[in-house]
Amino acid sequence: MRKVYLDCASTTNVHPEVYKTYINLLASSFYNVDALYDDATKIKSMMERSREAIADMLHVHKEDIIFTSGSSEANNLVIKGVMEANKDKGKHIIISSLEHSSIIAPVNYLTNHGYEVTVLNVLEDEYAKKIPEKVKKFFTEEKIKDYEPVIDVNVPL
Repeated sequence: MRKVYLDCASTTNVHPEVYKTYINLLASSFYNVDALYDDATKIKSMMERSREAIADMLHVHKEDIIFTSGSSEANNLVIKGVMEANKDKGKHIIISSLEHSSIIAPVNYLTNHGYEVTVLNVLEDEYAKKIPEKVKKFFTEEKIKDYEPVIDVNVPL
């Protein structure tokens, strides 16, 4: 039986090439990218080439690519940023009762800054009771093969 990992909201495995590059960079390229010495500027250049490659792949401007230390920081940045940028359109946020703490924390912050929050209790919703059946139907062996690989991220550094 094939094992399928579905908790990608929590963490995902690292592609072997990404891991290899990461370990090599950790050992040799730990410099502050904003420093002015040669090794630091080389790392900054590498980071900017990566930013451009990601932007090209996603068809966005390179300035739209923001590197964070992890998903909690990214969730915080996105939620606060999007809500602040659109506050003239309304200050109401809707989340589910199953959100991760990295979603709940910035939403709680926003409630202290004039935002209204609605929490949908998806575990009690009639529609939610049908979800496991729908999920089971979706994740057939044939469907899984259709989505592998989703995208080939091979960015030369």
